[in-house]
Order: sequence, then C-alpha cells, then structure tokens
Amino acid sequence: MSIAISENDTNILLKTKNVLDEPVLDKYQLAGKITQTTLQYITSLINSCYHDSNKDENQLFSISQLCFLADLFMNQLLAKDFKGKTLEKGIAFPCSIDIDEIANGWSPELDDPLFIKEKNNDPDSENIPSGARSSIKNFLSIGDLIKITLGCQIDGYTSQITHTLCVYPTEINPESGLSQATGPLLGAKADAAAVAQIAKDVVVNLLASAASPEKLPENLKSVNPNGETKVTGHLLRKVVDHLIESYNCALVPGSKIRRIRRFLAGQNEGIVAEREFKGCVWYESNQENLLLAKSQQYQNDLNNNEGSNALALLQDSENAHEDKQKSAFIYDSAIATDDFVVYPGEVYLIDLKVVSLSDVQELGLVTVETLTEYSGSTSTGRNMTVRNSQFIRDYTQMKDLKLRTSRECLSKMDKQSVYPVKLTYLSDEYQKLIQSPIELNFQNINYIESQNVIVKDNLKSRMGMNEIIDNFLATSKPVQIVKYIPWDVIVNVANPDGVKSIDAVNPTLPGFEIPLPKLNISALKLKSLLKNSRTIPLPVAREACTVAITDSLTYKLTHAEPIYLQSKYELNPNSPLTQGIYQLVELSKDSRFGIKIRNVKPLSEKAVKSKVPDLSE
Repeated sequence: MSIAISENDTNILLKTKNVLDEPVLDKYQLAGKITQTTLQYITSLINSCYHDSNKDENQLFSISQLCFLADLFMNQLLAKDFKGKTLEKGIAFPCSIDIDEIANGWSPELDDPLFIKEKNNDPDSENIPSGARSSIKNFLSIGDLIKITLGCQIDGYTSQITHTLCVYPTEINPESGLSQATGPLLGAKADAAAVAQIAKDVVVNLLASAASPEKLPENLKSVNPNGETKVTGHLLRKVVDHLIESYNCALVPGSKIRRIRRFLAGQNEGIVAEREFKGCVWYESNQENLLLAKSQQYQNDLNNNEGSNALALLQDSENAHEDKQKSAFIYDSAIATDDFVVYPGEVYLIDLKVVSLSDVQELGLVTVETLTEYSGSTSTGRNMTVRNSQFIRDYTQMKDLKLRTSRECLSKMDKQSVYPVKLTYLSDEYQKLIQSPIELNFQNINYIESQNVIVKDNLKSRMGMNEIIDNFLATSKPVQIVKYIPWDVIVNVANPDGVKSIDAVNPTLPGFEIPLPKLNISALKLKSLLKNSRTIPLPVAREACTVAITDSLTYKLTHAEPIYLQSKYELNPNSPLTQGIYQLVELSKDSRFGIKIRNVKPLSEKAVKSKVPDLSE
C-alpha cells in the first residue's frame, strides 16, 4: 500500500528537510555524541563485571539487563531539557547484543530469558553454537565475539553505531594490581573483526574525499567507469570487496553503505520502499556472480554460442529479475544500484557484517536465517527458539482492535515514532525511571523493584502486541544468524518452481527478492536448504558508523577504538588497489593538504550529570 502525498510535501520531506545546514548538522552531532556516550557506558558495564577477576557470577549483569540499562541511559540523556523548541527525540535502534553467529536483533526483554530457557532445552549441548549457548544462558562467556548496536535520533536525524568487542580471559597485572587480557584475540574471529574495522575506516576516508575528489589517488580513480574523478558506488564496492577478499572473509547479506535522511535510516528496509535510495548493498547474488565469474565452463558457454544452456539460463533469469524490478508498485529509484555519486551535503551509514572463511573446507554461500518462536528446539541440534522484542508501527495500516490492552498498546506505539520500540518503552514505570537521575556508579545500580513492575506491564502489553501483529498494524524486527551452505548442495537441489516463489515473511530491499537469480534459486528454496546437515554457523564481526559530509569538513558522528587482536592476514602491497588505499589513508592524516575528517566526541562526564548543551537552536 502506498500513501498519497503531494509533490510539494514530498520535496519538503525528502529534500528541504535534508539540507545539511548548521542547525541540522548540530542535531546530527548531538545524536552522535549521545550514541557514543551510551556505547562507552555499556562497554564500561561489560568491562566492570566480565573483565574483573574479582567479580563472581552473582555480580554479573545479564544480557537482558545490559540492554535495559543501555536503553535507559540513552533515554535519560535524551530526556534532558532543550532550551529551544520541543524536538522529537528518542531511541532509533534499541540496544542489541549479538553474540558470535547471531548477526542482528538480539535485544531480550527482562522477562525473555525465562521463556527462552523453557523453549530451548539443554543449552550445554555440543550441537549448539557458542552464540546460541550464551544467548540462552543470558550471560556472556569467555571468547564470545559480541556486537553492540544502538542509535538515537534528534528531530528525525539519526546516528547509529555498531562495535565489535570480545570477552577476554583475564589475569592480574602484578605491577598495577588490575585485571588485564591474557592475550590478543586470534583465529577466524580476529580476521573478521580486523577487516571489518579496516574496511569501515577506509570507506570513511573515501566518503570524506567526496568533498575534494581531485585528491583521490590515481589507482582509485581508475576503478571508476571512464576513470571519473568521483566517489561512486562502483568504487566503494570494489574497495570493500578487495579488502574483504584479502583477509579471506566474506560479507554477510544485508551489509550496506547507504545514504540516510530525516526519518529514513534503514529501520524499515524491506517494508517501506524508499524513494531515491542511494547506496551499495551486498546480498547473495553478489556471491553468485563471483562464483560464476570463476567458473571457466560457464564463461566458455557464454562466449561460444547464443544457444548454450548457460546463456539461456542467464537470459531467462535476468529477464524475470528485470520484470520483477519493473513492477508498477515499486519506484525505479527505490532499487539499489552502484550507479550513484557521493556528494557533499549527504549523510551516510556504513554497516559491514563480516565472516571469516578460514574454518570452512569447501566453497559455499554465506547467508542468513531468521529465527522465530517456531524455529525448532536446540535439543534436536536445530536452531534455538527466540522471541522478537523490537516492533515497528506500520502507519499505512488502520484497523479497529477488539482487546482493550491492544488498543492501549497501539495508542502508546503511535506516540513513539517510526523507529523500532520495545514493550519496555511502553511501561509507565519505565517512563518514571527515565526522569530519575543518571547513576554512573555501577555499584549503586539497583532497579529490582522497578524491573518487577516493568515485567508485569510487559505481560499486558505482549497480549495486546500479539493482536496488533496479527492485524499487520506493526511488524517485528527479526533475529538472524549467519550460516554457510556448500555450493554443491545448492546447485544439485531440485527446483521445479524456479523463481516464482517469494518469501513474504522475510522482506528484502526492492529488486533483491530473488537471492540467486542466475542459478534460478528462490528465497523459499534457499530457506529450505538451511535445514541441511552440511550447513554450519559462522561467527560474525560487525562495524557500523554514521558520516556527515560537508563542503569543508567530514564529521564522523560515531566511532570506536579497535579491539585487542592479531590477524594472520595482511594486504598485498604490490596490488595497485592496495597502494591506492595506502595513499588515501596518508591523505587522511595530512591535516593541511589532505582529507579533513573530524571525530565527534562523546559527552563529558560533567555534561552527563548536568543538562545536555542545547544544540537545537
């Protein structure tokens, strides 16, 4: 369903309100400061209990408590008074803590652990992946690769960050008497985390060079069609793919470098077709193209004659794919392509999810599987059962609800925003907590009584949310895990229906409904292959940040320091593309003649305790 909006209002919403002038830039910077301050807060919480050798198990914060405290801290910062006019402000991305193979969406409510433990028997089984094991137990374990994702919005201008951390084994430093890591992170997890951080930083430098593209190194200019002196989607994709391949890794489907705008930060991807979408996205079809490019027989068939089976398959699948893309219900500009140029005055989100291929023995496809309340029991070696905790209101749908609790829940959701919400946010007790003073001393954190009240409120809201979901008035954000499927399992599968079937439960960006168009594999068929015994889960590293580009300066709204690790891979210094990347990095270090980038710093402790400086005027 599409909403009828006049062309005048459309221009105001998509263009006028997205001019990156000083007031708008101030809002982006404030959102970035609050996001980074919250990341520092939750990182300190994790370090204070999981990296302290003197703490016992009774003094550890659970995963659900960490998510609750991070969201509460961000809301308390956002609740501070603004001197200017009242602005819409709130959480844009609830705090999620995804462990190992879990790619996104793990942000349990306070009462979810009991439900998850009941549904998932024997969490200590060897058949259960490490990420699922820690998530079921609701506590972090040594060796876990955790991805913290959170974000906030000020007047619809959004800042998001994802940072990868590791729970290290610790020892006491004999000199200082403090706990320290026994050594760096090694192995496949280190490879993925290292290249995710490197790729993110290089892309930031590339985006920053859009303000002065004449400074681009020649080796990078040659990547563009016709050697253009511009930062294009083709250049961004080529550089990222080169870095990922150099570390023997792969990008998880759903990774992206995209432009964001007011109230359009990717929170409704696959649900709302965003007009004038601009960005690079990575899906299964990119891995398919790479496989076919390496296939000598496939290339020979394409070059020999027009009647070859390979060519016929390619033409039929591409024609069907183009017909789907040209659907009358989808604007052409909503389909992501690499044919775009980055300009000053735009804001971009870099979100890269990376897995290492060091531990796999055969060629295969990296894909994601969505977990639900019916995804199976871990006691049988299958996926864990989960309960979605993030919900997005669909304002295109209207319907009268029967239950009183449903109507109350929907009314509270309508007062929120277009961003995801959790049931906790709808609790009256939670709103009281937001107005309470911020507690920075972790030893004094004690919200047990309030948490009990919130859990009772959540029971009522959950009953109402079920009816809301059943009537399509809201959708839930999925919990997804990364799996690896060998290619021979895919190419040898019987698929009589071809690409006619589409998975409506897991929507994707327009134009990417068919994951493997050239191999004629639909989303539903690929979904069925995830149950194959040869599929294996892979741990994921994820890095995300927000970048605002102006004519004179690029603002890195969110950033974080890399973790302690050591990878066995490095870039090939003889590669022209690598040399261009090195030259680009040197330009970013030259404060006088190079690329100018400013890191937006988090709020000081004094600002946290007092009122947030007014940046709305």
